[in-house]
Amino acid sequence: MSPASLPQSEFPVDLSFLSPRMRDIAMRHTVATAVLGSEVSGHFRSLLADIKEAMFLSELIDLPKVSRHEKDVRLTFFFSANAWLEAEPVDVEGQQWQQCHRLKLLYVYKDGARVV
Repeated sequence: MSPASLPQSEFPVDLSFLSPRMRDIAMRHTVATAVLGSEVSGHFRSLLADIKEAMFLSELIDLPKVSRHEKDVRLTFFFSANAWLEAEPVDVEGQQWQQCHRLKLLYVYKDGARVV
């Protein structure tokens, strides 16, 4: 069976990025380490691995904090005591975020300041 013929629920969560810088931090270990530091970068990469392995966001052990930003849902994933990721589900509405298959990574914060 080809991937195109599988039902949508057979695919893990797909990531997209607000900016090229966000993509670089998410996809390149050296960039993430330079921006976040070694320990925090490790936690960030672990969070992304968990997200990418999930079929739905509701499968994550540590669910995100959910808030509204204008008419969109924002998800805040805390991955370290002083760092978090802000993201938004793509192609779902409201509380259906738990069933989303696409997640857009928006910003990373460390020590209360946005670093990406």
